[in-house]
Amino acid sequence: MFEKQDLVQCAEVFKNSNSTQQEIITNGIQFLLSMYKAPKKTTCLDKYRYACFVKNTKNKKQVQLACLPPTSVAAHQHLFRVYYQVQVWLGYQLDPKDWGWKLVDNTLEPIQTLLPPAPEKLLNTIFCNCKKGCSAKCGCKKVGLLCSLACTHCQGQSCSNAELPIVEDSFDTNEETCDTSLLTQFSYTQDEENEQDEDHEDKEEEEDEEDQEEVSEGYDSDE
Repeated sequence: MFEKQDLVQCAEVFKNSNSTQQEIITNGIQFLLSMYKAPKKTTCLDKYRYACFVKNTKNKKQVQLACLPPTSVAAHQHLFRVYYQVQVWLGYQLDPKDWGWKLVDNTLEPIQTLLPPAPEKLLNTIFCNCKKGCSAKCGCKKVGLLCSLACTHCQGQSCSNAELPIVEDSFDTNEETCDTSLLTQFSYTQDEENEQDEDHEDKEEEEDEEDQEEVSEGYDSDE
């Protein structure tokens, strides 16, 4: 275990407004290792994380990933946010985007890590057999992963732990579009109806003329 004085010196770096990111990382990692009861000679967080994982699996215990130390890359981002928050409390203004935050849709969100949580080959071996919903008991959800095509039933598509699809709205509100073929068809139909009405009127006029001629011929014959 680290001596208490060592931890005090690590914490002092976070109070210094001129501390560099490398100083934050070096002292912050040392502090985290002490929290996870790492041997004093241990300096690499990733190696100690792996050692804890092997120890748990060797004892045939179910590995709780949340209880393992974070990866070094994830720890860096966390330590940056800690330093940023301490400096804000001390009255100093820093750019949050330089200290573990990112701007998404005008909202600051924490950068969890810059690397995948595990190698791709390992991620492909993790899947669940949930039949309903993939809730809190889902194996993928417990280790902080989204369901994937490898999952037996949901296949990463029909559950609450699936990645939300990105729906692109191709409609441009600034541009009014119209299917001119419908207008042409409507105009053509109207023209046909008008022609039919005109033909019907012509036929009625011809029939009236024929009736008048028959009446006049009959009148002449009577005379």
